[in-house]
Amino acid sequence: MSLRNNPIKKLGWSSVDAFVNPTKSANRTETLATWSTMGNSPRFIRLTMAEGRMFAKTSSDLVYSFSSSRAKRKTAAKMTHLTPRMFMRKYSFWMVSAEEEEEEELVVRMALLDECTTGRGIIKAHCDNLKKLGYDTVSDKTKKSKEYLKVLREGAMLYPRSPSVGTEFPMEEAEDGGGGGEEQRATDVVFDWDAVPVRSEGARVAPREVVASVVAGSLGLRAENGGEDDNDNDDDDAFVMFALPHHLESLSTNAMGSKAYDDSLCLHTFHGRTCLVRGSAWRMSVSHGAPQSFVADRPPAADAIPSIAEALREDVGFELSPNVLRGAADTYFPAKILAKMGRIIEINEELKSLKNSDGDEDTYDYPDASDGEIEDAVSAAADVALPTDEEVEALLDDLQRAVEIWLIPGGKEEGGAEAEFLYDASWGGFVNCGCKYTFKKGHEDNGSCNNTFPECPALADVNEDFGNGWYNDHHFHYGYHIYAAAIVAKHRPEWGREYYERILLYIRDVANPSAEDTDFPVFRQKDWYLGNSWAAGLMSMELSPHGREQESSSEAIAAWEGIALYGNVMMDVFTEDDEELDSARLVRNVGELLTAMEVSAANRFWHVWGSKNDEEGSTSVTSGNVNNNPHINTYPKKYTKPVVGMMHETMASFQTWFAPEDVVSYGIQLIPFTAVSERRDEPEWSSILYPVYAESCETANVANDNFCEDNGWSIVQAGLLAETGEINDALEMAAEIPSKVFKSEGGDGNSLSNTLWFIATRKQS
Repeated sequence: MSLRNNPIKKLGWSSVDAFVNPTKSANRTETLATWSTMGNSPRFIRLTMAEGRMFAKTSSDLVYSFSSSRAKRKTAAKMTHLTPRMFMRKYSFWMVSAEEEEEEELVVRMALLDECTTGRGIIKAHCDNLKKLGYDTVSDKTKKSKEYLKVLREGAMLYPRSPSVGTEFPMEEAEDGGGGGEEQRATDVVFDWDAVPVRSEGARVAPREVVASVVAGSLGLRAENGGEDDNDNDDDDAFVMFALPHHLESLSTNAMGSKAYDDSLCLHTFHGRTCLVRGSAWRMSVSHGAPQSFVADRPPAADAIPSIAEALREDVGFELSPNVLRGAADTYFPAKILAKMGRIIEINEELKSLKNSDGDEDTYDYPDASDGEIEDAVSAAADVALPTDEEVEALLDDLQRAVEIWLIPGGKEEGGAEAEFLYDASWGGFVNCGCKYTFKKGHEDNGSCNNTFPECPALADVNEDFGNGWYNDHHFHYGYHIYAAAIVAKHRPEWGREYYERILLYIRDVANPSAEDTDFPVFRQKDWYLGNSWAAGLMSMELSPHGREQESSSEAIAAWEGIALYGNVMMDVFTEDDEELDSARLVRNVGELLTAMEVSAANRFWHVWGSKNDEEGSTSVTSGNVNNNPHINTYPKKYTKPVVGMMHETMASFQTWFAPEDVVSYGIQLIPFTAVSERRDEPEWSSILYPVYAESCETANVANDNFCEDNGWSIVQAGLLAETGEINDALEMAAEIPSKVFKSEGGDGNSLSNTLWFIATRKQS
């Protein structure tokens, strides 16, 4: 089942072929394997073949193990660009024998066997550094290296032809009533490696443990080969692939058997302890966790409710700038402001519900609050004055107008945004034309876009609009739009019905779950193997050699939270329409799945604390925590920062794109303040992060003209302090932040009311 399979032209959007020689499938993430490259310079290797197995040494001092589909005597071949990227991939090339010339296909499987041989190559420094970090390597002269070669030989005649990902979302009947309830929702993510014998006609190996049929709305697996002995297929056990710690947590407990992986065949890699796993298909269950909500796990602390109410009475009068109301801006900062307005509306709704309570605690979905805490909150809310209904409706009017302006096809000539959205037929995406913003001095917030389609600066320059036209940061930007739309639809269901198709354009662009939807690629941002998303699109703004990257793990999490909440809201809207209800349920399930996986990935790759990688190198080192999310220590002890500012495919660095101050690398992992933050940020990690965050904020203030406070990072500091359990101190800190900070772009999309709400709903120490 797809979210929508209607041709994009039916929705009225202008279409543009934005790029030359497009390969539409190139930006899809259906192929799950991610590879590391250690260089791109051409290398020529003579392949010496003996009994169908080859070994080669390159000028870069790397030794590979080759397995071929057939053996030939006196045969040589040249292959260029021979790097680890070619590991486990199929190549065809010419073979010329001494006796005759013939054109044949040769399937070669190649694995890195020894990366640190003589020390003559430049890789020597890399190998030495690995040893200093305590990493083991495949070239260690130990029993492990011999076992590694043995396993490679056993599986030499199988290769993954075209790996794919299947997702089995929870069935409708499992969601309500009866056995388990909504908190039991989970999705099975299935990696089908499509193992193929190199000496066959291409018949695939039947996976031992994976059911071939997948529910509608997912990427389906291929049909298995028939035959009575499929479940006894020895070939399936011979196929090996590396698995990361988060894979092993599922694979070690599923029905693949006690020997699914062998700890003696594990290596410490850039992405954590990596172990060889047998089997041509992996089934991994991903729990969605508790249902997502606009409220926290507990009500605001009773003694903070008067301050929140006072802030609401001020914030409800927030006025959008004229350029934002006209869509004359980029797609990021205005979207944060829309989400900010939505949070004001939702916090007011929560306090209003508490204020008008009839004393029935069961009406509040506060899973981590005692009856006494709820009663105290109800009592405190009863005594406060909140904004009038008319004031809230006026704010909601502005929010609705600002959300829908971006979703009117045709740009300003049709009453839509001056910086209009377009459909890119080259790559299948929802991109913005961009805005050449002009304004009169002193009226910066009332400028206009001095361009119209087809003059689109965002399509011409990857540095315009954060690279939106080149598919950079789409989930960051659109996540805020979706979150705001969820709030409008919640309060105005008829609007929700009218704009459902258009909001789905944002979702289909970044998280389309079905190949049946031919207008958009499937899960554009997603890296299924690593579990995280990538913000980089077609091209990095700095042409980084380290592959795709993502800066703000927290904004990625917030994007998927927004999709889950939007799906949940629209399920309520479509209660009487079964077809639309199924579509909204799929939206919710997709959002919940991606949120859960992104939170897990953030704790592996972006949040760093208490590095406990032991000398023996166990498969994974975990510690229990309140969110029940195991902390897997990915990086060596020499990486001492508590965060990774930017995560690339082959590099983790403490930096950001836009500012050199340390506080920014910390703070970009902590925004925005929404309900999902509690499952995102472990108190143990927050407590380690807070002292260095506070120091870096003070340093930035002193060294750079009050940088931390003026740019809103002091707001984040107050929220982080609350996450350590120091609620009262955090409330005092927030009260001292100048009001002008909350009204600026530097406020990070926060209002005072949302900051106080966030602090007051954290768990007390």
